[in-house]
Amino acid sequence: MIHSSEKILNLIKDELGEYANDSGAVLYSGSSTLVQGQFYIIGLNPAGDPNHIKTTVFEQVQNILNEKPDYNSYCDEEWGTYKRGESLHQQRVQSLAKVLDMNIRNIFAANIIFIRSTKTATIKDYDELRRRCWKVHEYFLSVVQPKVILCLGCDENKSAFSELKKKLCS
Repeated sequence: MIHSSEKILNLIKDELGEYANDSGAVLYSGSSTLVQGQFYIIGLNPAGDPNHIKTTVFEQVQNILNEKPDYNSYCDEEWGTYKRGESLHQQRVQSLAKVLDMNIRNIFAANIIFIRSTKTATIKDYDELRRRCWKVHEYFLSVVQPKVILCLGCDENKSAFSELKKKLCS
């Protein structure tokens, strides 16, 4: 299945509604990864202060889909005070890809919830966002058709793993 940028942007608008205008991020990888692939990396939500990082969910996905096919936030973004790709989390994900004998730029990566927060506990409307964002993931999963989903995070109640487990075991 080949993705359509227009289809994804419409899906974001339709499913997220006003949430699409909040600070956030959907994709951690470029549009070139939105093809059938072996792996799918998923985190809980984008970190950072939504009062200082103004890029909206819609703007971020639009920018990645239309302008950055080979982009990867684990390599190309400055996170906090770290240089591009040098935060501890970015280095861990890069190392994970190496262990899998993969180039991180070839692995699809996204967040379960697209809205930015400083801490998991401060995600507003968590259950509503989880439901709305999942509709977008269903589309991504239908395109990527991964053999393995790699979940980042370690919280049993609110993490990529716990959310995926709820979906698969319900």
